[in-house]
Amino acid sequence: GHVTLDAEGAGARKRKVYAITPAGRAAFSDWLAQPYEVTPARNELLLKVFFASVAEPHALVPHLEAARRQAQERLEVLVAIREAVRVEEATDHQRRCWLLTVEYGIRMAEATIGWATDGLEPR
Repeated sequence: GHVTLDAEGAGARKRKVYAITPAGRAAFSDWLAQPYEVTPARNELLLKVFFASVAEPHALVPHLEAARRQAQERLEVLVAIREAVRVEEATDHQRRCWLLTVEYGIRMAEATIGWATDGLEPR
């Protein structure tokens, strides 16, 4: 297999500890070397926004408000994660990769907040 599993601790509080095997490391390296595949996005929010065009204008508001609220909550979590990553013991390369990942999420959340806010403005 690619991964091993060990249980640590006693009683009901056992913790699962996974470790990658040499075969797993080789498979991981092969996967990482492959170009990534763009997968088609399926976004229920955008479907609802699009089809709100045949509903009353007020039908759009709760979806945009929820999108903005959820993105704001996600943004707060991601900013906290970014701060934790900055002080985490890691190599410069590890930290850079982690921060790039978190920054992507932050920018997506910020874009969603701006988009929803614009959509909530009266026309």
